[in-house]
Parts: sequence; C-alpha cells; structure tokens
Amino acid sequence: MKRQHGIVFPGPLIEGAGMSRHIPAALSAIGIALAAAGCGSSAFSAAIQSRTAQETGLNGPECREDKNRNDALKPELLSKTDEKNSDVSENTENMTGNDTEEPEEKRIADRNIINSSEQSIESYTIPSGSGPNTVIHIRSGKKGPVLYIEAGIHGDETAGQGAVRKLAETLSQGEELSAGEIYLIEAVNRYGAEHGKRTTRENEDINRAFPGENNGSGAEVTAAALFRDIREKKPDLVLDLHEARNHADGMDHLGESVIADSLDGIEDLILGLITDSEQNREIGVKLDLFGSPPAGSINRTVTEHLHIPVITIETSREKPEAERIRVQLGIIQYVLDFYHMRGR
Repeated sequence: MKRQHGIVFPGPLIEGAGMSRHIPAALSAIGIALAAAGCGSSAFSAAIQSRTAQETGLNGPECREDKNRNDALKPELLSKTDEKNSDVSENTENMTGNDTEEPEEKRIADRNIINSSEQSIESYTIPSGSGPNTVIHIRSGKKGPVLYIEAGIHGDETAGQGAVRKLAETLSQGEELSAGEIYLIEAVNRYGAEHGKRTTRENEDINRAFPGENNGSGAEVTAAALFRDIREKKPDLVLDLHEARNHADGMDHLGESVIADSLDGIEDLILGLITDSEQNREIGVKLDLFGSPPAGSINRTVTEHLHIPVITIETSREKPEAERIRVQLGIIQYVLDFYHMRGR
C-alpha cells in the first residue's frame, strides 16, 4: 500500500492485495487542501465510501471487510448483518419499548455528583451483557461541544482504557474543561476487560453487533445500550478507542491510524490531526487515515444512522503499553484543543 502524508490513497496508488480504497473523484475541502499542500490527492473526498470484498486479508480490528465493503472517568470505571442494519431507523425507535435499562428513579439515586467550581462530574449506568456499565459525565458549566469517548469494546485492547482512566483522573484532580462536556466509558466490554479477551463471555464481537437488540445476546444488549445512550446524548463527535494487532506480512497494519466512515463535519479536525501528527509532541507518531469500518461496528452504524461523526483511534500493540496510552491520550487532547475545550 502506498501512503503519502499519512493519507491512504485510492485507485491505482494502492499496491498489493491487502486493502483497496475507492474514493469519489470530486474534490472535497480536504482534497483541495491536500492538493495545495502538494500531497498529490485529487481524488480524496470528504466522505470515505470505499467498498471491497475480502475480510481475511486485513490485520486490524476496525477495517475488516465483509462481502460488500472493507469494513480499522473517573478511576474504577467500569453483527448484525446489512439486512438488519438497512432498517435500523425504524428498529432503533422500537428498541426503547424493550429497554432492559434500570428505572430512571434508580439511576438518579445512584448518581454521584462532584462539583469543582463550575465543573461537575456525575456517573450513571447503562446495561451491558456483563451487568451495568458506568458512564462518567463531565460538564464544564459553559456551553460548548459534546464529546462521547468510549474504550474497551474489545476487552483486550488496553491502551484506550488506560487513556480514558488517565483523562478521568486528570479532570477530577485539578484540570478542568474550559467549555462543553464529555461522556466517558472505560471498558464497554467489561467481561473482556476483566479476562483479557477481545470478545464477550459468549465469544461474540460487540463491534459487529450494532445497533444491537435489547433482548438479544450479551453483545447485542451492550451494543443497544451504548447506541441508545449516544442517540440520546447527541454528541458532536464520538471517539472510539481501539488497538491494532501486530503487523503480519500481506496484511494492512492499522497501528497508529484513525478510521472514519465519513468526514462530513470533521474535515478540518481530521486534516489537522493527520498533517500535524508528526510535529505534535503530545501525539508523537505519524498517523494514517483509513475508511470503511465494518458492518455492525459502532463507527459505521452511528455515522450512517445517527449522522454523528465517529473517529476510531488505533494504536499498535507492538509498542509498550505506556507509549500506546500516551498516543491515545495525545490524540484525545488534540481533539479537546481543536474544539477549545481544554483547560489551560
């Protein structure tokens, strides 16, 4: 595969059989910016819409391909097919009728609210296949963007969980948001995180189960609750924290990359993140950009059906965990800076 300036390019620029890309030929805002910068992409589009055919040729967890497309806070936080996804607009409205979520009065009673000047931190729970999952809600007290950050959909991918935990500690021990609010989940897949497994107790992949089913399997219940919470909170951006498996010959390696199903509304953020990644000391690695997350993933489902942009972050498990946590946290801090949410 040929990369330039961190961008994975489409069509004839792709070499080898690992992963192909097809991007509409119309110039987007990013395409114009890249062309002006000499990046050589007259075909890069604001909506990444590649579709390819092989699942087995991919290495990372987020850019696996199906038959239709190549589909990459506080301390102590705790697939469906295309046929089902095609009718998700109606199904997601019906899901609330089968909610297994705790009664609202109990959720309110369980909330723990901590106030620090204008900033507040509260927790609430949503269902999962392994019991209630804790969501931390941090509010700055000032109007601004809303970010939803979740990690540990794959329980053995630990760097994102460490980054969420570190961010929670930082925001609860002195540093405050300057604007907006954040929702945080440390380990979506609680069973996987506790047992060092990618999948659930039933050996299911939560990131192929969205939008989920309230009365379904453990993975489907977890996906449905998270999907519903994101739909209700209406964030401006979801950050989906993952880690890529070790590199193998003949496979695309997703380590040190970001993945987006669409760039609509986040063009400037993605462009800045990719182009600045080598110089930004908080990130410290050069990032690549991939498209087309798999069917049933949170990235593809939330983007296409809730029209909320999702960025999946991948770090390489070939590197020490402390370094991977630093990279994940550096990308999160970059996003906070971009939206003017970070306290100084």
